[in-house]
Amino acid sequence: MARPRGVTWLALAVLLLSAVNLLRAIRVFSGPDHLAQLNLSVSPAYLGVSGLAWAAVLGAAASGLWRLQPWGRWLALGAVSLFHLNAWLNRLAFEVSTYARQVWPWEALVSVLAVGLTWAVLWRPSVRDAFQRGR
Repeated sequence: MARPRGVTWLALAVLLLSAVNLLRAIRVFSGPDHLAQLNLSVSPAYLGVSGLAWAAVLGAAASGLWRLQPWGRWLALGAVSLFHLNAWLNRLAFEVSTYARQVWPWEALVSVLAVGLTWAVLWRPSVRDAFQRGR
């Protein structure tokens, strides 16, 4: 059975999100001297470890979506939702500049669209059937 097109695009988007988090972790761990000069409101170790964790979870979700594994569907639903929730908790806790708060409406729109599209694609009856049958 062919993978539904929406699942293919979603798997690629989740893989891209995983790669961005991996790059974040690599940058944090490869340039700690530069980060020390930035006077961050959060520990660089937190940024690096959370980047690695999200890269692993989102990468697993993308793999499960690509292979039409039932666990991949559930992992993607949870991971994308929790990733955006975590991002908002980080914003609320650590963003202190007025500029950062000025872009919150745009970031909120992106979060709502990303989570909404993920749920919309993965709850379509034809997509749910595809995951039940497997590949």
